[in-house]
Amino acid sequence: MAYIIPVIPESYSVEKRLLPEELASLAGLVKSAPFLESVLDCMPELVCVLTGTRQLVMANQAMLAFLGRQEGDLIPGARPGELLQCVHAGASPHGCGTTPYCSQCGAFGAIMASIGTGARASGECRVTQSKSGRNESLDLYLWCSPFSVEGLEFYVLAILDISDQKRRQALERIFFHDLLNSFSALSSQVQLLQNARSEHVPQLSTRLSLAADALLQEILAQRDLLLAESNRLKPNPSLINPAQVAQRVVEAFQSDNLCRDRLLQIAPQSQSIGLISDAVLLNRVLVNMVKNALEASQAGDMVVIGWEHTEGQIEIWVHNPQVIPHEHQLQVFNRSFSTKGSGRGLGTYSIRLLSERYLEGEAGFTSTQETGTRFYVRLPLRPSYFPQKPA
Repeated sequence: MAYIIPVIPESYSVEKRLLPEELASLAGLVKSAPFLESVLDCMPELVCVLTGTRQLVMANQAMLAFLGRQEGDLIPGARPGELLQCVHAGASPHGCGTTPYCSQCGAFGAIMASIGTGARASGECRVTQSKSGRNESLDLYLWCSPFSVEGLEFYVLAILDISDQKRRQALERIFFHDLLNSFSALSSQVQLLQNARSEHVPQLSTRLSLAADALLQEILAQRDLLLAESNRLKPNPSLINPAQVAQRVVEAFQSDNLCRDRLLQIAPQSQSIGLISDAVLLNRVLVNMVKNALEASQAGDMVVIGWEHTEGQIEIWVHNPQVIPHEHQLQVFNRSFSTKGSGRGLGTYSIRLLSERYLEGEAGFTSTQETGTRFYVRLPLRPSYFPQKPA
């Protein structure tokens, strides 16, 4: 992975910003540089020019089109995370580059590397945008290079959207690893059934059916994720009993290798309650929460599924005793982020995507040394997309 952890040069202030009149003067200076604007406008990548305080003074036509701006609409002064509408940019009063999340940002890391060394730097970056009240994920590759105009230092930041490439890598892993594993399990059950004695046939038939269903669900889950990202997924609401959903998930994992040396159970104190939601999508969310918890657990650990009724909502949660390292907590739910290697990272991302965009819920987690890790989704008991009864 080409992620650069930000290193702040000594005496550099990440909070300092130039005044509007200073930015206007620098923007005019950059625009007057021979051929610079015309060369940048010829580039297909998103390109902008930054000051040493990481504030924009120029953007090329590709960047303007990506931002949905006209040339005169872009006022100098914003920083990259603010331009890209990063959901974390507002987590600090000083904006982009000053939040806890920025410590894991590849864009901030590449820019600071270029500022600190005076040389070209590059790296990958995951950005979750907030656009029209909806979160959108981007995977980017960035290059940052210093240059001078009349003795003053500026930085060219070029950005390439590699979201499709990351998606392809994830799908390749799914089809060449996860699906092959599911198919191998199915094939094993077929072979056992072919050679089984008659009294063992019913039990093996049940296992075969479960293996076939696991393979089908793996394929359908990826189809639904692609539809969800392209806003083509339509919820199909019905009355749901969380206990039944949880029990089906537990049964589905019983034959999974992840449960071979780990325990999976439903919390005994969980309330009996019904809600209206999409049963298939809720099952996808719960499966991903359980799979994530099992993968994070160690041999002998117990993973617990539970739910609680709050005012007008239900909170469905999955707990495991392990703790997520702080630097990883800052990146959970980002698409393509995973501690398990390249081509992964869709599990927690799909939890938030499905629950927030399609189930009108909220996804989150807590993770401490004292309490372990608890992922949850909070869902309305009756979503707005469910038709109201006629008066």
